[in-house]
Formats: sequence, C-alpha cells, structure tokens
Amino acid sequence: RRFRGDDAEVLAAYRSDPATSELQSWTVPYPRERAERLIAEQDGLAGPTDGQWFSIGIADLVTDELIGDVATNVEWGGNSVEIGYTLAPAARGHGIVTEAVGAVVDALIGGGARRVRAETHPDNVASLRVLERLGFDEEGTDVGAYWVGDPPDEIVSDNVRYGMTAERRKAWLDRPLQPPAEVTLVELTNDSARTYGGLATHRTQRA
Repeated sequence: RRFRGDDAEVLAAYRSDPATSELQSWTVPYPRERAERLIAEQDGLAGPTDGQWFSIGIADLVTDELIGDVATNVEWGGNSVEIGYTLAPAARGHGIVTEAVGAVVDALIGGGARRVRAETHPDNVASLRVLERLGFDEEGTDVGAYWVGDPPDEIVSDNVRYGMTAERRKAWLDRPLQPPAEVTLVELTNDSARTYGGLATHRTQRA
C-alpha cells in the first residue's frame, strides 16, 4: 500500500536498526523528520515515475501496520526498472519480502518493463537469496564501487549486480517445481559438454 503520514515513526525505527542499515545506502540514526520528508515526497508521485525513486509500503495483512517497503527507479522510458527493498527485523524469516518484491516485479513487467535489476552488498546474503528465489541472475560485481557516508569515515564496499528480463521471469514462473521422476548418470561426451558447461549455481549456493 501507499505510505501514510502515521507511518513515519515505524519507517524511521526500522531504518535506524544498525543491522538493517549496515548493508543499505543510508547511515543511522534515520530521524523521524527524514522519514516524514520521504513520505511527503512519495505522496506527490502517482506511481513509478521515470527517473525518480518511488517507494510503496509492505503492510501487515491483519493490522495494516507498515513492516517494510519496496522502492522502484524507472529507467530508459520504462523499459528498465531498478528495485530495492527493506523489511523490519521482526518481520523477517517468513518469506514476506520475497512475496512482496515478486508482486512488484510482476506488476512492473505487466506494465511494460522489459528488464528489472537490483544491486546489493555482497555480504547481504538474505537479500541475495530473495533475488535468486525470484529468478534474478547475478550479472557481475563492481569492486570498491559503493560508498556510504562522508569522508573520512565513509564505508566503501563492492556492489553485486543482479538482473532479470521479462522473458526470464516468465520462464522462471513456468519452471517445473517437482523433482524429476528419475535421475540417471550419463557419460560426459563432446555432444553433452555444451549442456554441462551451461550449468550454473547461484552466488549463495557457491558460498
């Protein structure tokens, strides 16, 4: 749902959590006044807007209390969208953010986006797993390319890039979810080498 004025305290609280901010793009504390400004800025947008970050709240289905948010940054005239997401510590571990981000991704693609991308800290394993569960592919790492804070105390880290096309998302949703009925060992030959070479694991699986 859209942010409301009374969400400011909750928004400021979970963005001020040190464990949350450590792998995000802001420093703590995240004051209520900053949350109020963000909510006011978002209130002026009708929805995802080319060249601007638009955030939508994740709310508890029963209480309607804000528990997180998903942000979108529309690029290239709507053809590509960058996403980001945050969830309050108490709400983690239940698949909520995976469901929420997946819903936003599908809405973006349904609205004409041809590609969705995300960037995250390489140590943010929970975030990496969300992207992998949704069908995103790791596209590379920008070494020493992300700065948070101001000199001389700024924090510099690598930046992992993930991306997914509309076609990739459809194929991911259509993939078989049941294990194969039979598994056999076959000889690796010149004919099967190309298929073997195309097999890959996710970043978190390799770790």
